[in-house]
Amino acid sequence: MSTTQDLVTALKAELKAAGITYADLAQQLGMAESSIKRIFAKADMPLSRIDEVLRVLKMDFADLARKVADAQPLRRELTHEQEAALIADRKLLLVAICALSQWTFEQIVATYTLTEAECVKCWCSSTSSASSSCGP
Repeated sequence: MSTTQDLVTALKAELKAAGITYADLAQQLGMAESSIKRIFAKADMPLSRIDEVLRVLKMDFADLARKVADAQPLRRELTHEQEAALIADRKLLLVAICALSQWTFEQIVATYTLTEAECVKCWCSSTSSASSSCGP
């Protein structure tokens, strides 16, 4: 999961790419340049402030979130423990393959003889090692 720090880092990169300085941003937001510098130095701003900066950049939050997600490294291989868990549980393997194939939770339950509870259990098992929140 991305943090506010990741969002602020992406905002800085977008401002730089757009050629917008902190002074320019401060003027467009009606703030002092020192306030803008402080906000970005702390890297902790509310969503309302992020939205204001995004308006100046003519971007929406989804674009920013996508850029943050794209910057995250992808796992290229499973650990030995993850492989062993997949091999040991055919339902877990099925849900993992479907998830990798971009199937939705609803598609998996509708297509296979899995209850919603079984699917959620497998989904949680497949995401718990990545520190993700559990759920479809």
